[in-house]
Amino acid sequence: YLEAGVLDCGVTVKDLPLYAETSFVLQYEHLVLAVPKSLPTSQTTRQFALSLASIRSGEFLQPTVPAISISEFRSAPFLFLKPGNDARDRSEQICRDAGFEPKVVMELDLLTTAYQLAEAGCGITFVRAAHPIMSNDISALDFYKIDHPDTHRPIKVFWRPTKNNRYAQEKFIPFLKNSFS
Repeated sequence: YLEAGVLDCGVTVKDLPLYAETSFVLQYEHLVLAVPKSLPTSQTTRQFALSLASIRSGEFLQPTVPAISISEFRSAPFLFLKPGNDARDRSEQICRDAGFEPKVVMELDLLTTAYQLAEAGCGITFVRAAHPIMSNDISALDFYKIDHPDTHRPIKVFWRPTKNNRYAQEKFIPFLKNSFS
């Protein structure tokens, strides 16, 4: 839509090389693995569970906080988004890189639905780190930092400079930069 001139500004996780000069990273999205406490996990695995305080503060992103391999959960039932979704693609790649194909028991349209079904004990799923922060009760789930580069990605703002929208861009772009820094 930017190239067609329909939009002047957009937010995406895709890389748009044509707009590299007129873009910036708004923030980073981080995925964590949500595992129902009702599923059997080893004590060794459970010692890597993240605290809500660690997720809220962002401390879990520090290199000093250990990550765990997704291979620890290879026999677990997985809740994935439907094919064609970027989160699905990344989740499958993370599992493949660990040497296994996940046992997908449900394919869903929304990450929020996957999160709620994980809370109900139906399987494990990748969720944005913001999900447990916004949830009222996380007592049914453990969260894990997974050691794979696809668990984080930049969210970028791109814009198409034109004479017609110059004033709006001069005001809006700094507002965005300051609001999310």
